[in-house]
Amino acid sequence: MLLDFTVSNFGPFDEPVILSMEASAFSDNPDPLIPASGTKNGLLASVSIFGPNASGKSYLFKAVNALKSVVKSRRTQNQPIIPYIPFKVVPIKNPRPTVFRIRLLIDHIRYEYSISYTDRTITDESLIYYPNNYPVEVFRRSLGIRNPKLMEQDRLTDTTAYLLFAAEYNDEICNRVFSEIQNIIVVEDSSIPLSRSLRSLYTRPELKPLIIDAMDAADLGISDIEVMKKAFSYDDGSEEGITRDLFRAYVTHTFEEKTGSVNTFILPMESESNGTREMFTIIIPIVSCLESGGVMFIDEFGSKLHHELTRWILNLFNSDMNRNHAQLIINTHDLGLMDIKDIQRRDQIMFMRKSREHGFSELYRLVDFKGITKKTNVLKDYLEGRYSAIPNTVRRDIL
Repeated sequence: MLLDFTVSNFGPFDEPVILSMEASAFSDNPDPLIPASGTKNGLLASVSIFGPNASGKSYLFKAVNALKSVVKSRRTQNQPIIPYIPFKVVPIKNPRPTVFRIRLLIDHIRYEYSISYTDRTITDESLIYYPNNYPVEVFRRSLGIRNPKLMEQDRLTDTTAYLLFAAEYNDEICNRVFSEIQNIIVVEDSSIPLSRSLRSLYTRPELKPLIIDAMDAADLGISDIEVMKKAFSYDDGSEEGITRDLFRAYVTHTFEEKTGSVNTFILPMESESNGTREMFTIIIPIVSCLESGGVMFIDEFGSKLHHELTRWILNLFNSDMNRNHAQLIINTHDLGLMDIKDIQRRDQIMFMRKSREHGFSELYRLVDFKGITKKTNVLKDYLEGRYSAIPNTVRRDIL
């Protein structure tokens, strides 16, 4: 489970920005709370981030993906570290490192991993864990300083994460944290290629009943989905050629006639509406996340879905249906989700805004504002500009 994620000097983030999943001490709906050792009030099952376009919301999700990428790739000594996207509003002579820190709760034990890097070197890296709630340093690495405890350290380049290096050598603690980071699902731009979803469903047929139940619960009129695979070969000039697996889905719809008789018809997935295809591609990783108790980030959540469907998806995480304590973090323009009476707790709503004067983005919570009660009309206050994270539009004749 995710306790928090911190990023600085990346994209529009200059100073540290912290995404915390720790709950506040409110008497709000307890269903979205996950019991977690070492926390006062437990963890949140979901968080929703609101804000105008170009405020930095998507970059927070890119930062999580960047952490996964930096950690998982083995590089040669002079190979650049990608992505390195420093905050560039204020020009500096010497490049500052991007810094990521993630705190995780794995089997009731807290782990804290951090890494700092430029495009040419990893400047700092460390892992601490807390058995019996006391900190134990697993490793620490600084620029130019090699910890003698690091095994096979001469083979570790300045551009490769030690976490990966140790995990490949079957270090139990490092492998546990490495796997937890890589298992985080990040959906950028709210779009998953249909082919990837079809492949997932084909290779994991045990998910099919859950997917069909989900599609039925979403009232899409779908009673069955059949995924077929076909090998496709083409000539690339080599002797062997290239073979690719192509996947195609057929969807069964069931409806009742006025006479009471039940009829079915089958359509290829590509004939379905954009909303149905969007729901299908997003529901597969969601179900997988709920099943495994994982962590999922969705960028531009609900951009092609009806509000009732986005609300229904949030409820999958914020109710007793989330038996494995999965977590969902979204950014969205669906203002209907800004509802602390029926949909979310007060501490589940966050905002992102960018300083027009200085160019940096900041993340803050609804509960940072005084006087927020369960009766507050958050949407009304938001549209009136109380929480700042709205576009500063200007009425002007542009023709």
